[in-house]
Order: sequence, then structure tokens, then C-alpha cells
Amino acid sequence: MRKPFALSIGVIASAALLALSVWSDLSAHEVSASVGGVYQPMGRDDPFDLVFNEDFDGESLNQERWTRCYWWDKKGCTNLSSKNLQWYMRDNVTLEDGKLVLTAREEDVAGWKGRRFPYTSGLITTGRYYAESPSDVRFDATYGFFEIRAKIPAGRGLWPAIWMLPSNLESLPEIDIMEVLGHKPDLLELHFHFQDGLRNDTSVGREVETVDLSEDWHVYGLDWSADRMI
Repeated sequence: MRKPFALSIGVIASAALLALSVWSDLSAHEVSASVGGVYQPMGRDDPFDLVFNEDFDGESLNQERWTRCYWWDKKGCTNLSSKNLQWYMRDNVTLEDGKLVLTAREEDVAGWKGRRFPYTSGLITTGRYYAESPSDVRFDATYGFFEIRAKIPAGRGLWPAIWMLPSNLESLPEIDIMEVLGHKPDLLELHFHFQDGLRNDTSVGREVETVDLSEDWHVYGLDWSADRMI
């Protein structure tokens, strides 16, 4: 049997978030922290234990809960394997009126090894940086119900996403709770990237035609247990 993995939560590209909550099924509790209380996630009628909740209602981002780059932060970061054109910068992450705002800008900046990037954007994650010890992971979980209320932007070249990556700084497996291409805001993409038994990179997922997700706030969720992802 494949060993369960603990994942941290991340949000990238321009978007706005009102809240992010994580529940653990009371019958299968395996998380790194607990905030107490029994709640019911949207669409579920069985009791869950709330173990992480963020309303972004402070004056600044809580750095005990969030980092603003991938673990390879070098005064910014990007994902070259996905051919990203943006350089993620801390100043593109702000809190405004109880909302987290990730802002994409068209501006030329120097990034990795002096490489120029024509755009900047914002990212947050509950993971850790290379220089930090494993105990410095802000939050991770193996199984649970993850729920995020967000409003995404529309526009060609934008790629808002909510994902989970391993807290041990590996790149796989990856669960994409939400991905939307800015020129197709009515098409929700969901993916699971992993290595199969032969260590071949494998991906499964689906596309869902829906309303224009950029026009209003929506709740995105993941119900993750040992035998399913919904």
C-alpha cells in the first residue's frame, strides 16, 4: 500500500480570497494542528472537526500561517517547468477589507539568475522554505475536507489556481482543487498529478463547464479520504 502523504495548501496568480477552511473527518483525524470545534462543511451532513481556518481579517498576512513563495524563494520565485512568464513577488500579496488579494502586473523584473520576466504576480502557501526545518511547515494535512471561497479574474494569460503540494518539498503528488485559464473562465479544471507504481509521472482529472467564475464569489472544495477525491 502506498504511504499516505501530507500536503500543504497554496494559491497562485491573481485572485481574491475571503476564507479558507480545512475540516478533518472525526473518524479519520490525521492533521498537524487543531483549532477545535465541530462543524459541517458545505454539502456534508456528518460532523467534521475544524482544524484550520483563515478569514484574512488582519492588517497584514499572518506569516506564522503563510509564506509568499515556493520553497525555492530567491527574493521571488516562479515555476519554469510550467513555462510561467511571471515572477512571484511578496508585494503582490495584500489584504484589503477582509480579503486576500493576489495582483498580477505587467512589469519587467529580474528574477532567477538575472532572467527577465515581463509580469509579476502573487502566491501564498502554508508550506515552508528550504532554509527552514520540517517542523516549520505552517500547516499540512493528510485527508480532510478543504473549502475555499474565492473570486478569480478573467483575461488571456491569467491562470488562477488552488493546489496542494507535499510538505516535504517534493513536487509530486499534486492535487489541483481549482484551475482556470483566464480566457476560459467558464471552464473549471481539476487535476491529480502523481507517480504510478513504475515511477512514471501520471495525471488524471476532468474539465467542468460551468458559469463564468470571474463574475462572482464561489466556494471550491475537496473531499479527500484514503479511497477517494471529490
